Amino acid sequence: MKDLWKNAQWIFADVKGEVKDRYFEYTQTFEAEAGAEIDLYISVYSQYALYINGRFADCGQYDDYEDMKFYDRIPISDFVNPGLNKIQIFQYVCGVDFFTRRRQIPGILFTIRDREKEICASHAECLSREDLRFCGKEEYLTSQLGFNFEYDANVSLPEYAASVEVSKTKELQMRPVKKLSIAKETKSRLAAQGIFREWDQELPKAQRCQRAFFSAMRRQELAGNGTGNAHMDREAAQAKGAGARENCGKYGIDTGIAWQLPQGYGGDGVYFIFDMGGEKSGFLDFSITVPEKCEVLISIGEHLQDLRVRSAVGERSFTFRYYAKEGKNDFFYPFQHFGLRYLQLLVYSREGYVGHAAVREATYPLTYQRIPVSDSLHKMIWQTARRTLALCMHEHYEDCPWREQSQYGMDSRIQMLCGYYAFGEYDFPKAGLRLMAHSLREDGLLELCVPGRVPVNIPSFTAVFVRQVMEYIQYSGDTGFAREMLPVLLKIMENFEGKMTEKGLIPQLEGLWNFYEWQDGIDGRERGGGIVYDSLLNAFVSDAFACFAQIAKTAGSPLAARYDALHENLNKKLHECFFRKAYGGYATYLDEAKPAHDLTQAMLLYAGAVPEELQGMTAETLKSGKLIPCSLSMTIFEYDALMAQSGDNLAYIIEKIEKIWGRMLCSESDTFWETALGAEDFDYAGSLCHGWSAVPIYIFGKYGSAAGEKACQFPGS
Repeated sequence: MKDLWKNAQWIFADVKGEVKDRYFEYTQTFEAEAGAEIDLYISVYSQYALYINGRFADCGQYDDYEDMKFYDRIPISDFVNPGLNKIQIFQYVCGVDFFTRRRQIPGILFTIRDREKEICASHAECLSREDLRFCGKEEYLTSQLGFNFEYDANVSLPEYAASVEVSKTKELQMRPVKKLSIAKETKSRLAAQGIFREWDQELPKAQRCQRAFFSAMRRQELAGNGTGNAHMDREAAQAKGAGARENCGKYGIDTGIAWQLPQGYGGDGVYFIFDMGGEKSGFLDFSITVPEKCEVLISIGEHLQDLRVRSAVGERSFTFRYYAKEGKNDFFYPFQHFGLRYLQLLVYSREGYVGHAAVREATYPLTYQRIPVSDSLHKMIWQTARRTLALCMHEHYEDCPWREQSQYGMDSRIQMLCGYYAFGEYDFPKAGLRLMAHSLREDGLLELCVPGRVPVNIPSFTAVFVRQVMEYIQYSGDTGFAREMLPVLLKIMENFEGKMTEKGLIPQLEGLWNFYEWQDGIDGRERGGGIVYDSLLNAFVSDAFACFAQIAKTAGSPLAARYDALHENLNKKLHECFFRKAYGGYATYLDEAKPAHDLTQAMLLYAGAVPEELQGMTAETLKSGKLIPCSLSMTIFEYDALMAQSGDNLAYIIEKIEKIWGRMLCSESDTFWETALGAEDFDYAGSLCHGWSAVPIYIFGKYGSAAGEKACQFPGS
């Protein structure tokens, strides 16, 4: 729209000092005519929540860069009344680099329009204030995801004051992906309840929850039923101002519960554990009534393997603190969606009422494609993998919704491939690829996660990006994207080419995380001993050279021949330096005497570095079970490499999928995991919903799962 931001100014609340992990509110009134078609256009840093006439309308800034800003168009006619209306925009400012976002200049820009006519716009006279109910402890939820929060409902808000203008670009692009669908209601089931006693109140809040003594009680015991003591039923709770009784059906009949602990029961309060009925991703929403102000600790988790939510894992704190006021407390947190199955409340009150406690699901709108397999087990694997994948899609692909919500290069390549088959979705991966391309650093590598800024970097993930772009072009048929990406890809290729030594190989890059997968020997731990050459980095780069040559051909660039030749030369060096004839396979490191990893065999086959006469033998070494196996994520290279060989490797692959993914189906989880060890991996921080584990979708979609089944077709097929 021409001159969309002509009269709008970037503004911010008039506050002093460094701004990080803080919340603000902006308000303005505007007039609307009956029957008007009204839209709000908005861009912020970091996140916003929009209320019109006191009603929640939408939330969710598309995380971006200071020099690559996006805005949302939000239809608000359904929230607007004829005459005078009030808009409130709540803003969260992160102010720190994380894996999910990077530090920017805080600000908010908006305009409200009736079709082409502007009604009002952001300017310095807009009233604003800091929301001091958020305590701003700057405590990490995780070091990747960002801060958790603390909120005090007893704190009074300051008076409104005029805002100030800030300098930020008004060259904005419209959000490149769809807005999330946010559920209007929550659903959960009360899974456990009882009283708790503190272990040590001096511990951090997440550790307090993890270590507290729990004593289970029946619901009627909590309410005093059958104990001969005071009884607080729902009617009594409502009479005390609890309200929310009418919501018991709306939010799930098992959710609303009153409690009144009889005299003589020890403990510091009551605990409740709510089950969402499966892995969910959404915004925290609860209603609780207490007779006086008290502390409430809220923890999120994916399982109950500790007979409670695993609230503390190392330095991670999956616990939020809410200081309840006397009476009814309704709380909705729209600034960060959380991945979880279980929600746990520790309420430091001997009396009260919980109306509901859950998350309002936030889902990306998707169209499900035909399931290309007929076997019942394979269908279940497809459906569970599809659900896992969908839960890892919000503004961009995420590794997992619980712990990180980060778009990694390698992870997102797997997710994009699976998404083509599961959803037929192309705008979403294209936007993600553009975010990645915009993160190109001076050293020729992409940021590990985008649009964040990350203190570590994995070189092979940048190499995989070239394949991601090529595959997007092949599956979508969007050949114009080749020309758009060519300059960024060329810088990446020139960087890797420039790292080659006189050996004709690329050594491990100093000061970086030379990681390939979570298996011994290739998990990025330093080997020492000077310059280190490994076959995996060189195989990934060789594949990138070949993919770039294909993209260059599509773009009509003469660079194709050069990088085809570099690919062939590097493949020759790979075979010459890493083949171990006596063992029928390839070593991972130049100084290793024999093969150690399945991934190495898979990647050299995948990159085309194995001479034709040795491919069968290498494939058999890969299938022998004698080497360190590929983890869930890297099976995609293993299976593709085997399918490129002669023989009935599909049957072998399907058997492995049935065994590995079938075992996860037999667990209580309704999604697929980060690794086969599940929650116990990574010192008890393993994710139970991880996008890269959707690999079977790609295999079933591309190859089918039985003879006679037809694989899915795409423009590049």
